[in-house]
Amino acid sequence: MSDGNSSVPSASPASAAPANASSAEASNQAPAANPASDAAKTDQQIKELKKKLKIQVDGDESEEEFDWNDDKKLKEMAQLAKVAKKRMAEKAETDKNVQEFLTALREDPRSVLSDPRIGIDIKKFAAKIIEEEIENSAKSPEQLRAEELQKELEKLKKEKESESKKREEETFAKMEQDAFDKYDRELNQVLEANKIPKNPYYIKKMANYMTLAVQNGIDVSPAEIMPLIQQEITSEFQQLIGVLPLDAVEDFVGKDVIKQIRKKYIDKARNKGRPTSMADIKGVDVSSRHQEPAKVTTEKVYSKDFFKNPLAYIQKK
Repeated sequence: MSDGNSSVPSASPASAAPANASSAEASNQAPAANPASDAAKTDQQIKELKKKLKIQVDGDESEEEFDWNDDKKLKEMAQLAKVAKKRMAEKAETDKNVQEFLTALREDPRSVLSDPRIGIDIKKFAAKIIEEEIENSAKSPEQLRAEELQKELEKLKKEKESESKKREEETFAKMEQDAFDKYDRELNQVLEANKIPKNPYYIKKMANYMTLAVQNGIDVSPAEIMPLIQQEITSEFQQLIGVLPLDAVEDFVGKDVIKQIRKKYIDKARNKGRPTSMADIKGVDVSSRHQEPAKVTTEKVYSKDFFKNPLAYIQKK
């Protein structure tokens, strides 16, 4: 029998075990996702792929950034490195050969200069040196100094002339390129305006006329030459098909073109004889509809005759 003050029963060990298990499970669960934290980690990973290095080229130091995730840039840098290494090896080999040649020339000049690949007559060379020494021994120091100055002036003059010539060549090359670009633009405009394809056949004819004009001191534009080219091409075409039978002409220009020409003249003939009002119908001889059909000619017709009067040929057909 219990007293008036009833107490809360304590939890049994069996009931406390699930609470402890749920607590352990809660402590082992992964933390909630944090987008800001994930983005920060991604930026950090990207930064780790990039690295700045200090490099030296011919004594000049600079800082370059390398991105190990940029395959295109890395491939380009690797290729440049291999090319540079190859060129450096070639230059080192050339420098070595030059140094060996100079060393041999100092140690045994006669043997080196006697090599037929150099192309020097060593006896004439020695004789010339002796003659110059004899001439110089007879001259005063002032004369020798004056001749030396004259040689230096001539050398400077040649260098100046060479630089001037180089500048003139560069200026002429630029003018030539500008003129070429100008004529190319004008040529394209003329061909497009006349609906002529830009192919080597027309361009060659244009170039021939332009060259002929320049050789005769005549300044012309492609627009002024185009009528001459069109006339020449038309004449060449007419002369070519004028000697061909119709079957050959059909193969030459294409069946579709022949059909279009026939259709054009047939439509023209039909429209020409078609009445446009009731007044045109009056007085028409109906008996003409029952006339005997025209005899089909089998004579051979040449293209020159066909193009002179295609309507008459079609009506015969």
